Amino acid sequence: MATMQTAAQSTETETKAESATRAATATQETKPQATATQETKPQATATQATTTQATATQAAEPQTATGGPFSTATMNDGFVRIATASPMSRVANPPRNARLMLETLRRAAGDGANIVAFPEMAMTSYIADDLLYQPLLLESAERSLAWLAGETADLDVLFSVGLPLSVNGKTYNTLAVCHRGRILGIVPKTFIPTYGVDFEGRWFQSGPAAVCPVDVAGQRGVPFGSHQVFRCAGEPALTVGYEICEDIWSPEPPSIRLALAGATVLVNGSASNASLDKDIYRRGLISGQSARLLASYVYVSSGQADSTGDVTVGGQELICDNGTILAESKPFGAGYAIADVDVESLVGARRGMSSFHVAGTPEDAGYHVVDFDMTIGGAAGNSNDSDDSSGTGDSRGSDNSRGSDDSHATAPARGAGLVRPVSRTPFVPPVTGDPTGVTGSVTVRADVCDLAFQMQVHGLLARIRNQKVDHIVVDGAGHDSYLPGIALAVLATVRAAALAGLDADAVTVLAPPEPPAPADSVDTDAAKFLASFSHALGCGFRELPKPGHGPMPHGGHHGARDAGAPKPPTCPAHGAAPHGGHGPDHGPGHGPGHGPFDGTHPLVVLPADMTKLAFGIPTPHPPLPNEFAYMVNSQMARTLVGPVVQRLAVTDGNHTVRVLLESLDCTAGMLEIPDDGNAMADGSFTLMPVEVADFFVDGMLRGHYRPRKTLRLARAAFGDDYDAGQLRDWLGLFLRRYFATQFRRSSLPDGPRLASAGLDLSSGNMFPPFADPSLWLADLQ
Repeated sequence: MATMQTAAQSTETETKAESATRAATATQETKPQATATQETKPQATATQATTTQATATQAAEPQTATGGPFSTATMNDGFVRIATASPMSRVANPPRNARLMLETLRRAAGDGANIVAFPEMAMTSYIADDLLYQPLLLESAERSLAWLAGETADLDVLFSVGLPLSVNGKTYNTLAVCHRGRILGIVPKTFIPTYGVDFEGRWFQSGPAAVCPVDVAGQRGVPFGSHQVFRCAGEPALTVGYEICEDIWSPEPPSIRLALAGATVLVNGSASNASLDKDIYRRGLISGQSARLLASYVYVSSGQADSTGDVTVGGQELICDNGTILAESKPFGAGYAIADVDVESLVGARRGMSSFHVAGTPEDAGYHVVDFDMTIGGAAGNSNDSDDSSGTGDSRGSDNSRGSDDSHATAPARGAGLVRPVSRTPFVPPVTGDPTGVTGSVTVRADVCDLAFQMQVHGLLARIRNQKVDHIVVDGAGHDSYLPGIALAVLATVRAAALAGLDADAVTVLAPPEPPAPADSVDTDAAKFLASFSHALGCGFRELPKPGHGPMPHGGHHGARDAGAPKPPTCPAHGAAPHGGHGPDHGPGHGPGHGPFDGTHPLVVLPADMTKLAFGIPTPHPPLPNEFAYMVNSQMARTLVGPVVQRLAVTDGNHTVRVLLESLDCTAGMLEIPDDGNAMADGSFTLMPVEVADFFVDGMLRGHYRPRKTLRLARAAFGDDYDAGQLRDWLGLFLRRYFATQFRRSSLPDGPRLASAGLDLSSGNMFPPFADPSLWLADLQ
């Protein structure tokens, strides 16, 4: 039985603790092969001294490259591999159950797992019921824990196992947290369910929050209480907190306070019965808690062995990362799941959310801290500079069925040493066979596309109404204008104009004289397509002449071939044409008679997308104040433009419009730039595939990744198509262009915010215009 210690007793030496462990395990059912181990203080002191010496030596010459004396980067890029397992436990047979868990632990360690979670009451089975009154069972469970801890002294794995524990005459439902032979702490269950199919109040006491030392399984001074977290010295972003089953179902789960105390990984050992639709509800509950707490939430429920004649327990395991389900073992499935969570990104997400109030230290939040030292790397380590394919990208025994029907939506993590899905198109929801829509399905993608278009329409509608706009020009004549993007801008403009009460002929579409390079597979050229598209929508149309083939007064569109539409408007305040040059300067007080739109309220809509703007590709800018321009696609990545257009090709009410949209080639293709920086240049050169470009944009804007981490993820997503050197060169090119062209984005016209990542201030982006990229470029080497 576990016994409580006084403060004086808790300070006894480790030698006595080890002696107690050996004494307690001498009568076990199976003799342990190793005793608990612990790093000594002299080792830690030596390490600190070495660090201090290194810092002092290099303080005069700070290093800016990754790995310098001030670097907090870890070799694993913040990834921690977590496994869950539900062994087929036998009721009231702790020795056998401990052996099963040892087998699973060795398997998980071989798979590179750093953390392993077992279910609630795994040592005795959850359905031991009134046998929990028997000292024989309680003592056997504690001895089996001592044996399991001893047998895993050689494993650098943090694991938790559920067992009943008697402390000071009361029995608690607990998780024992162990590492390298040490029992680091005992976490008791807070909320004891006694309703429905659960009768835990018959046997268990609610655990105390305050932590006190107890003697358990032959080890002295083990922290006991729910208010404790386990902090890894080898990974600053890894702090683990634990709760048990019912705790997550309560109105105020302990995981909330654990997260606010700094825990980034939350583990729940459970024994939850199966019922119709409960697995779907549970997925939403766990993924929602993970998202709300900006944490990795790891859930493991006991398996079929805990079923009775009237209550079925199927086991369900979930590994979630900031709301995303990375791996799952479904009810009555394999009983094993494994995935890499990204604790570095979790800390970054919390850093960027001002309303997420994490305490200065766990102690400040009233939590006891148990430190442990773990080498995180191994099979999950950084393989940035290697082209091996050691990372399989699978779940190694998990029945996780989140594979995509879209072969490029989620790529295997080959050559990057990762076990987690990595989307090639992070701005586009994946298409999967998941009927619940929790992880992304055909329905989810369609809903996202519908919503994105409506946000574009209503963002533009607000501008039209507030400025009393009465004529709109959609400028589709820029070089490297992605034709589906122009079509999307035209359709959004026409729909917004209609909602504002304007006729379709209040919209004029300007077209280029030849098809944009990315759209060269379209049957007709851009001008012919836009002429037909404008006609189908009932709006005006004008086509520019080819350079040198027709007059272009004022260096703009006024010499364009008229297709029966009125001329583009003149800015009433500045006398400026909406694109490419100035009209006559009539001054701010000019009156009617100077042009067809004198005295009106024009607006120019530019179709440039977020990808083009992020790379600083020159885009024609009207010589007008920003209040006379609107960039309807500016917050939409190019990889999302195609799916939105394809969705409109199915849903738009105009049959001719649907047919024309279906004719477009919506593949993202290659990102190109004029070779001389002139937006009207004939020549251009290719930067990189648009999919890769958007992947880098996401890493910068939403992930805030170190460049080497972005490269590692890119290798996981695109390793089958491009080698590491190619991806590194492209990432370097992106970083140089992104930093060098921020000044252009600082003065962009407005555009509708669509998601959490954007390029302007309204989207939360305050990137400095003249920053030095050397730190980022050095990290990439």
